[in-house]
Amino acid sequence: MFNGQSILVTGGTGSLGKATVKLFLEQHIGIDKVRVFSRDELKHQQMKLEFEQYEDRLEYMIGDVRDYDRLEEAIDGMDIVVHAAAMKQVGSCESNPHECFKTNVIGTQNLIKAANHSSVSKVLFISSDKAVEPVSVYGNSKQAGEKLIISASTENIKFGAVRLGNLLGSSGSVVPLFTRLRSKGRIPITDFEITRFCGTIHEGAESIKYALENMIGGEVFIPKWNSFRIVDLAKLIAPNCELELIGLQNHEKVHEKLIGTKESENTFENSNYWIFPKNGLSIDQALDYYQALAVQSKVMIDSRHFILSIEELRLLINPITTAV
Repeated sequence: MFNGQSILVTGGTGSLGKATVKLFLEQHIGIDKVRVFSRDELKHQQMKLEFEQYEDRLEYMIGDVRDYDRLEEAIDGMDIVVHAAAMKQVGSCESNPHECFKTNVIGTQNLIKAANHSSVSKVLFISSDKAVEPVSVYGNSKQAGEKLIISASTENIKFGAVRLGNLLGSSGSVVPLFTRLRSKGRIPITDFEITRFCGTIHEGAESIKYALENMIGGEVFIPKWNSFRIVDLAKLIAPNCELELIGLQNHEKVHEKLIGTKESENTFENSNYWIFPKNGLSIDQALDYYQALAVQSKVMIDSRHFILSIEELRLLINPITTAV
């Protein structure tokens, strides 16, 4: 489906954005071009050097999703949009809620408006498990973004979302954080019971590709990722460090959810994904569109389930910790 297509990736110089760009260029030689849009000029320069072999199919644009006019220029001539631009650091969003709102909500509104004035056929919003029954500014902004995107879907343009857990190894994530802190001999832990969903950056990019290939518009795709205990991760990365309990923050949950209680009443699943579709989709349509069946057990799918063993977690993080 990507042959001859032009793809815009907002936030394209971030960890997930770069992995998505690389996946498209490596796996789909028929892609016309990929346009990378972000506001960080240094990351643009670094990416140009890293992706030099793809320069004939890559374009770079510096800009901010808050700036509607620049976003309209970026989306011109594109067929598909992957909207990965966001403020993502939970603590920074708590300290700067207005800035988070401007980027994650107003920026998404700008994208929808620009898409509706373009020839784009598909727009995919990158969401987070923190959008499910949110307690943080970041989670609330992602929930708002999901709702804006889903409500924007029409017969002419398919809007959808993919909801991801933690991306292990991404900039600002817990693996590089613990790796840096281990030299200090102490790892702060907010709660010894904390669990989180996780996947690799490459798995995140694969989920984006899957959603684009299968979306009919108005749905949220949720990859069936495993989860891990933060304590297990800390012990693997820094086995000789003291684990210091510092207390749960107001914007944190002990366990995250991939699907909300209300959402589970209208969720379908196949072997690798849960799918929360637009209203009114029948069981037969879900089977036809996604090869998915209705979830039989209407339970909250939270991070206390699917926990990786110590050895499974070790195998997952070894390539990441080696690279840090």
